[in-house]
This record gives sequence, C-alpha cells and structure tokens, in this order.
Amino acid sequence: DARMVRALTETGSAVFLGGLTALIGTVPMAFANSVVIRTFFSLIFGTILLSLLVGLMLMPVVFSLIGPGAVKSAFMLDDDDEKQLDVESEQPPNKVAATTAVPTAAPLIMVTTPSVPEFPRK
Repeated sequence: DARMVRALTETGSAVFLGGLTALIGTVPMAFANSVVIRTFFSLIFGTILLSLLVGLMLMPVVFSLIGPGAVKSAFMLDDDDEKQLDVESEQPPNKVAATTAVPTAAPLIMVTTPSVPEFPRK
C-alpha cells in the first residue's frame, strides 16, 4: 500500500531512532550488581523492543487494512493532480461556489478556585 510506504518513509526513521536511543539509555542497567535493577532492565528492554516491533511492523499493516480512505492534501499532489486542480478551480463568473459553515470555537469556561475559609484565631 502506498500510504503505508509513505508513512514509514517519513516517520519510520524517527520512530526507529527514538526506540534505539531508549534502548541505549537502558543498557547501563544491565551491568548493575543489583538483581532488582537487572530485572527492571530486562522488563524495560523487552517493552521497548516489543513497542518498536509493533510500531514499525504491525500497526502500519493494520492501519492500511482498516484505516480510512486516502485523503489527498496539498503536499501529496502529483503534477497531474495539480493540473486537474487548476482546471477545476477555474469556475465561470456566474457560478456560485458552495460554502460550508465553519463551527466557531466553544466559549471559554472560566475556572475559579474556591476560596479557603479563614478560621478565627484564638
């Protein structure tokens, strides 16, 4: 699937390097004298390794199978698509373009802290 290849091309190296640096950061725990720290190392090392495998191998495949349809944004257009977009955007002057209402932002909610009652001093 082209979307999966593109996603892994653009973000795969960042995910891999993030996992690799996390693994390197845990390596000193492997040489500790404490059994607790070595056990913690094996737990963290296994979790990071499993997360890398899931993030780089399993999830891209799952998302390509059950994810939403492809959406072309401006940076994904080919030369042919840009020409087609230029042709479609040229509308006759008597044709009214359809507009959609953009929802406005929800009003801000004021959060106040309750006042602390003062107790009389003796």
